[in-house]
Amino acid sequence: MSQLIENFGSYIKNLRERKKLSLEELAARTKISLQYLAALEDNRLDELPSKTHVRLFLRAYLHQLGEDLDELTTKFKEIEMTEEFRYKPKPIRKKSRFLDVILVAAGLVLVLIILWEVFKKSPEKSTPVQSNQAEMGLPLREAVPIQPSSTETLTTAVATPVAEQKLLLRLEATGKSWAEIIADGKTVYYDFLNPNQKKEWSCKNGFIITLGNPDAVNGFINEQRLKPLASRANKPVIDLKINFENYKSFLEEKKSP
Repeated sequence: MSQLIENFGSYIKNLRERKKLSLEELAARTKISLQYLAALEDNRLDELPSKTHVRLFLRAYLHQLGEDLDELTTKFKEIEMTEEFRYKPKPIRKKSRFLDVILVAAGLVLVLIILWEVFKKSPEKSTPVQSNQAEMGLPLREAVPIQPSSTETLTTAVATPVAEQKLLLRLEATGKSWAEIIADGKTVYYDFLNPNQKKEWSCKNGFIITLGNPDAVNGFINEQRLKPLASRANKPVIDLKINFENYKSFLEEKKSP
């Protein structure tokens, strides 16, 4: 690993110590687990849940120290874009070539068996219906084309297009928080939410919502209030996947009058 990356964790740790701020105090301010903050300072990024969490936690960490992640990234020559700094998921085991050979051979044997069964059976001769009718002296009937009814034609012509459905998401911050909003597979927001700030987004398929300090955020879908976003386990960060199929399960139940 390069000297640049090795010194990054100690660099932000020195920034924190120069501010005379303990790691416990920083965890209380950012609502981030002490374990995750320690992993940031030690460059143990694989211990964080995802690459998104790495960026969010690091941005919140530096914000409390009066530092900006983008400026710091420039100082360290775009370290966030280097392979050493990227979040590395666990390697996926490659399939055995021997297993692939067995599967291919089994497939060929199955095809040969099917072909043998097909050619072994002789095709049965079918007697046309019209020839039977002629032999019996019955008059042959001419096929009469079916005409579409006027009602069906009218219905097709009058049909109106169905209005396109959309999901509308609104977040209202009651305190300091941070968020990443992905709509239809595209990141549309990645920043802090300040107290009393409101943000809205729309999508055709669904949202992926990542929130830090979810206690300080109220959510709405199509003008209907969502259940409290804070998790039961009081986790500092939550991930929600909301689409047309499941969004009603996230809605707050209306109180009967």
